[in-house]
Amino acid sequence: MKQFVKKALLPLAVFVVAVVSAFAMNTPSTSAAPELTQPLYTGAFCYIHPTTGACTNVPGLNPVTVNCTLVVTSITCIINIQGVGNVLLRACTPDLAHPGQWICVAPLYKRTKLLTIS
Repeated sequence: MKQFVKKALLPLAVFVVAVVSAFAMNTPSTSAAPELTQPLYTGAFCYIHPTTGACTNVPGLNPVTVNCTLVVTSITCIINIQGVGNVLLRACTPDLAHPGQWICVAPLYKRTKLLTIS
């Protein structure tokens, strides 16, 4: 039995340990993991009007200057309208109960990780 351990199992065990060690060293650490991209939202921008409570389109807003995304981050996108900060939303669907109005859904978030091209 000792001969079997020396000739077969011991080299096999050394080989398995070497393979496991190689995989452990080549695994990227969590700090080096690639960051998720947060695509720029370029659709319609809306907000809840503070006095009427209606979903209101933001006219003439350049999406590049807003830098918002649908990916949830820790900061919501805010726009100042007449000195009042409003959370930017996207309009998803017309309000069938109130023609000409929109139902605002999905708050927009500030992009915190920009896409970098290597």
